[in-house]
Amino acid sequence: MTEVDVLDTSAIDLEAYVRLQKAAFAHLLQNANVSDGYMTPEYYAWKYRPPSGSAKIAVVRESGDLAAVTAMLPIQLQVASTLASGWHICDVATRPESRGKGHFQSCLNALTNAPEADSVFFAFPNGNSKRGFDKIGWKVLHKVTTWLNPWTTWAAADVPSVREIDRFEADRDTLAARIAKKDQVSIRHSAAYLNWRYCDHPIHEYACFVHDENDGTSGFAVVRLVRAMGRDIAVAMELRGESNTIELRLLRQIAAWARGRKLAQMVLLDTAMPPANALTAGFIPVPTFVLPKKQLLMAGAPSGAKAETMIAMRWRVQTGDWDAF
Repeated sequence: MTEVDVLDTSAIDLEAYVRLQKAAFAHLLQNANVSDGYMTPEYYAWKYRPPSGSAKIAVVRESGDLAAVTAMLPIQLQVASTLASGWHICDVATRPESRGKGHFQSCLNALTNAPEADSVFFAFPNGNSKRGFDKIGWKVLHKVTTWLNPWTTWAAADVPSVREIDRFEADRDTLAARIAKKDQVSIRHSAAYLNWRYCDHPIHEYACFVHDENDGTSGFAVVRLVRAMGRDIAVAMELRGESNTIELRLLRQIAAWARGRKLAQMVLLDTAMPPANALTAGFIPVPTFVLPKKQLLMAGAPSGAKAETMIAMRWRVQTGDWDAF
């Protein structure tokens, strides 16, 4: 039986960890013409210390060396005023010569047995890891729709009630409570979480916007430039508001940001984009068969009644909830 250690981030040799990640994903990144330059100890040191606590990493060793790892990040979830501990399973990596030995399932079992009650485990797996999740009974909660605006000028407009900011202030926390729905699970987008995820990112730069109304913040959006498939595009990471109207205004403003940088296309991944908003803002759904990866949200191994209830509900996830950008 495979022996698995579950370690805190501080107990991991990040130099060795980076070497394993690069070896595990070398073929995939090469085929996608993507550099592994972002895989650095500094990147993982940032990523594995979100505001909710330190990541847990399941480790398998062979002859003393790292053979396989799986990480999970503590991410707070919410439904209306109810909060729960969420754990985002990510960075599943096995050294090529160590594959086919069941290391991923051993790591996943060790991680899901570690936390406290009422923990919700979720992931955005690729094709290889999805099969591992399937084997232990995880379910696909949503196919995440990719929305494309093929010409940002259609929707671009400078909106007086929307302003660009450097960091998110504390009033963002009251908005997190106001936009939470009683029938929908989402990540709790506190000011601390948003500043960690975007403003303090060690590699990428993001543009952050808030919508002000009635002397308070009523919505926010985050966007960045991404080089993909040989061209520069705008990727909307976050789009949240107290109403569809506010989200549409935010979409128009980030389209104006894209237009100002001569970015003709903008992409947003979202499980709950109102179709009327999407069409008004010039977005169309992209068929999954033309995408390099079918984006899925999976969940399983609920720990407690609250976790079981949340997994059975509809979730709203967007591009930023998946950590690839």
